[in-house]
Amino acid sequence: MASRLLTSFPADNESYKKRASKLMGEVRKLLDDVVDPLEKLELVDTLQRLGLGYKFEDEIKKILKDISADFSSVKDNLNATAVGFRLLRQHGYNVNQGSVLLAHSYLITDPITKEGLQGIEEYDPNIVCWSSIILRLADDLGTSPDEVKRGDTPKSIQCHMHESGVSEEEAREHIRKLIDETWKKMNKDRITKSPFSENFIEIAQNLARVAQFIYQYGDGHGIEDGVTKDRVLSLFIHPIPLPN
Repeated sequence: MASRLLTSFPADNESYKKRASKLMGEVRKLLDDVVDPLEKLELVDTLQRLGLGYKFEDEIKKILKDISADFSSVKDNLNATAVGFRLLRQHGYNVNQGSVLLAHSYLITDPITKEGLQGIEEYDPNIVCWSSIILRLADDLGTSPDEVKRGDTPKSIQCHMHESGVSEEEAREHIRKLIDETWKKMNKDRITKSPFSENFIEIAQNLARVAQFIYQYGDGHGIEDGVTKDRVLSLFIHPIPLPN
């Protein structure tokens, strides 16, 4: 109802303009008054689905900025986490998907323990953290050139160039060293006491391995250049020739 009123008023009808302005004021007040993060996200999501997001750009930007600064405020609600993740990504926020993937993966492993769930939830420096960092940095190395050209947000490479005043190649080398250091931390974490099962630890490490596999020669996920396809085929389909 609100969407029809806000989008279909004749421009020359003063009474309709006043009604539309009043409705927009009420929606802005609602966006400002709602405290619960999930309710805020659902309001933003509804406005965008109705095609009215452009009328409340400032309010939506503020809400998403606040959610991004404290994403832990929605972590206890799966629906809020999913909606928040999607909206933040749509608006250019760099949300690490690795921890979300591993949280889902943990729930299909055996055993599921209280300590393991706490490790997932708190996201302390552990194998979940290290694997997610490698995924994020490998993704940046592979996709940043094309994404920056498309006007996407700066990646870790551009941030390091800006902060340290170095060239892009030097920044890339710095990111590669960070990946190496993170692998050392993850390997050390594997041999120390961990709240996670061997099965889940292997899943977490495989996520990091796959990330480097996909993004080693560029954007192996988003660009069909044949390199990733050929490597997958050689791994799973084409037989390894054996000497007679």
